[in-house]
Amino acid sequence: MITALNRLVQGWAGYFQFQHCGRAFSALRRFVSQRVRIYLRRKHRTPSWGYQAFPDAVLYGRLGLYRLPGAPAQTPASASR
Repeated sequence: MITALNRLVQGWAGYFQFQHCGRAFSALRRFVSQRVRIYLRRKHRTPSWGYQAFPDAVLYGRLGLYRLPGAPAQTPASASR
């Protein structure tokens, strides 16, 4: 599941990387991590929201969830004379 999700999110990020969409990336990062936590919470029958059982270190470290960049990639401006 994580592999398919990573491909989808990386493709989306690659398509929009040249636009100023840092807010959208942040919102998508929160949404994806929340939905993965909900999935894991239901799978492992964890009674809480899953933030203590599945912190960011587990999601992005051990499970290998792709972390969207915080800001779009900046291409250096070239000045030619």
